[in-house]
Amino acid sequence: MIRLGILALVAGLWAQEERLVRGLISTERLSTVSRQETAIEVRGWIRDAETKEPLAGAMIRLLGTDYGTLSQLDGRFAFSFNPKEAPQDPKLLITYIGYEEKVLPLSEVEKGINIELKPSGVAMKEVLIVASTANTLLTPLNFTRMDSRQIIEMRGSQEVTEAMRFSPSVYASREGGGWGDSRINLRGFSQENIAVQINGIPVNDMENARIYWSNWIGLTDVIDEVQVQKGVGNARIVLPSIGGTLNLRTLPPQSERRFILTSEASNVYSARLGFAYHSGLSPKGWAVTLAGNRAVGPGYVPGTDLSSWTYYVAISKNIGTRHRLMLQAFGAPQWHYHRFTYLTQRDVDTLKRSIFHNYDYGYLQGQKYSNLLNFYHKPLISLSHFWNISERIQLLTSVYASFGRGGGSGILSRHPSWQNDPRRNYRLSYTPEGLIDWDRVRTDHLTKPRDTIIRASGDTVFGRAAFLIHRNSINYHDWYGAISALNLRFGALEINTGLDVRTYVASHFRELTNLFGADFWIDTFDVRNGEPMRILVNGRAVQLPNARLTRLGDKVNYYYRSYVTWIGGFGEARYDRGPISAAVVLAAANTTYRREELFRYRPEVQPLLSPNVNIFSFTTKAGIGLRITDQSLVYLNGGYFTRPPFFNLVFINDRAGNEIDRTYTVEKVFQVEGGVRWQSSLVAAQVGAYWINWRDKALMLSVPLPGGLVSQTRITGLSALHRGVEAEFGLQPLPWLRLSAIGSIGDWKWEDDVSGFVRDNNQQIVDTVTLYIKGLRVGSAPQTQIGGVLRITPTPSLYFFVNYFYYDRFWADYDPLGRQDPNDRAQPWRIPGYGLMDIGAGYEVSISSETRLRFFGNVHNLLNTRYIVTALDGRTHDRSTARFFYGFQRNWNVGLALIW
Repeated sequence: MIRLGILALVAGLWAQEERLVRGLISTERLSTVSRQETAIEVRGWIRDAETKEPLAGAMIRLLGTDYGTLSQLDGRFAFSFNPKEAPQDPKLLITYIGYEEKVLPLSEVEKGINIELKPSGVAMKEVLIVASTANTLLTPLNFTRMDSRQIIEMRGSQEVTEAMRFSPSVYASREGGGWGDSRINLRGFSQENIAVQINGIPVNDMENARIYWSNWIGLTDVIDEVQVQKGVGNARIVLPSIGGTLNLRTLPPQSERRFILTSEASNVYSARLGFAYHSGLSPKGWAVTLAGNRAVGPGYVPGTDLSSWTYYVAISKNIGTRHRLMLQAFGAPQWHYHRFTYLTQRDVDTLKRSIFHNYDYGYLQGQKYSNLLNFYHKPLISLSHFWNISERIQLLTSVYASFGRGGGSGILSRHPSWQNDPRRNYRLSYTPEGLIDWDRVRTDHLTKPRDTIIRASGDTVFGRAAFLIHRNSINYHDWYGAISALNLRFGALEINTGLDVRTYVASHFRELTNLFGADFWIDTFDVRNGEPMRILVNGRAVQLPNARLTRLGDKVNYYYRSYVTWIGGFGEARYDRGPISAAVVLAAANTTYRREELFRYRPEVQPLLSPNVNIFSFTTKAGIGLRITDQSLVYLNGGYFTRPPFFNLVFINDRAGNEIDRTYTVEKVFQVEGGVRWQSSLVAAQVGAYWINWRDKALMLSVPLPGGLVSQTRITGLSALHRGVEAEFGLQPLPWLRLSAIGSIGDWKWEDDVSGFVRDNNQQIVDTVTLYIKGLRVGSAPQTQIGGVLRITPTPSLYFFVNYFYYDRFWADYDPLGRQDPNDRAQPWRIPGYGLMDIGAGYEVSISSETRLRFFGNVHNLLNTRYIVTALDGRTHDRSTARFFYGFQRNWNVGLALIW
């Protein structure tokens, strides 16, 4: 019986393969026209001409009439009309956002053709390859796809990360509430453990893999598609994708001419104004897309004012029939105030502060003045060359550059080495309203006695040395890279191989921006330019072995450069024939770190440049998919990869010297997941499970030492286990009614206690530390997530939606350094679960045959739910000692778009 069962299975798979290879798809996938005396019924199936995937939500209309419908989840459509009301030569108009319009005579449809729409973007096939785009019934991994329409509708007044939350195990929050300060968490992993690619180009910071969404604040306005690829992801290059990959693709130049002007208002930003222009494809092969956006406002949270610009350029040029060039440039210069200080139970319950109170701003001489100003501009410019060498061979190359300029502000107070100064611990004062009293700082400076400072030369300087200053922490970096892939196709086998090369140089320093009425600031960190000084304090002479008098614009506190070089290669083999889809990827990279100290060393005493530190890392991953039918895919994938430690974990103190910590280790990650995807005209579903083991993770802890000093201590050997199940469902019982639902349950825990040595600044062991974290829940993201969206489209020009998301089993984040008591095994504070409801609507009206007007609006947190969006655990692991931020209450946006 077992042998007969195996033979039957093999025979079934062989028959399925033969059917798929020969293209003998069922007749219901071909268009049909049934004619009767009183009605003509039209049926068909619409799919993408490049990927062959079904297109759900395409509009099909009989020209010159009101007859029409929308395609269902698997691309099918059906509608009927009275032949007496139809034009003499009836034609179908088929439209879908992001695709070229198609007009088909009914006589052509009646022949039983496949209806395919071409993407309106120029060179879309090549763009999809470069961006490592996944395919529903071909790619054996778990992913969620969102197109530009879905993102814009869901986003409203939110940021692009919050539009991604309709994906299982994704949690997005705005943290303190500043413009661009959002974060995203995937399967319990924070942003530095999630790979982010824009048009196939990696954009995680080269030093710490972080993502600063304020650098990409205008991305929503030029996005074409977002794929949240879970686990191993679909990228070929080495990426820090422990949780997964966010694959974002911007608008390529369009084949059709179009102009869009958009105006929005909300209670998060006062106004947003944007435009997009598509030139269309000229006879000489040129196509241009230009877009821009402007947003300003006071912010939703008090003291989080914002101002941002966005620009986007995409230019494509066909050179003959084999070559195509595409230039893309995106940037979003912005500044915004943000909020860093968490609230406590005392703030809310005793002091009766607003749940959105901001302790990080105040007024200086009558003007709003924030302690925390973020300002940055990080354009990303890429030039891609697509070369069709032959029908079977393509060479795809992208060279890119990114130049980061900007930083963030904060305070510096007098250094504790001034032992005889009673005001060495000068702190900010607050008004009764809980705002920073900047005027008090200025008054204290102006009323203090002048200091007497004796320099090394014997000269005496009289003036008021500041107790406290405002400074900017600056990060200037230049990043260049190239990714080149050779694509070879041999029937069912596809091979991709190529190089990934990057070089990165960053300058890090602090500059003095406000003395608050004082004459100068005494910096004690610049050994290279400093000198011995004596200061008379309360009648006593305080000797500073190294000091420098600094004024506005001078560098203070630290100044160094970091150099990162990345040389990687990859190879991928894909097989797709009949019911089988499979892929294997092998990739490796060598990362070189080097550091240049510009403050703490004198070049005649110690080299300014550190030796090179070379770290090898690799990725191996594979997946296999089995199409049981042409509507379903069962898949299994897994991978093992290593990741080099971040820059600050290689150097003993990355802000204070070139000394290398030789105890660093590479992190190891092993992942396995499996699932099934299924799609019909009525139901679409994806269900999967994952298992991720993360070993040899390192933490850097700040440990206090005697004398007020602090040591940066590395703890290595941490291990975490993340596992869970995820599900997505779509139901479309009627062409105008669609219900989508998601759910995920995670089990994310630390596996072991870890120990390490505490060293002083001379690297001498002075203590040991053990962190008792075994069995503790991973904090900062909910481990249970349920959500759903109901979308109603009464006509192709009108939509309504309502969505609801519920989050629970949500533990506060915590500092492992606080877990040194072996008797303290309590879980961190469990944040109360909460649910949020949003609604949105849009309507499009035709002004003329070529001009349309679109109205849209959203209300987020419709029920005005009060909830905690993120929290830090306290010593008693409950609300009384926790610190937290509340999420936004009811907020809205309305907008108008003119399209012609």
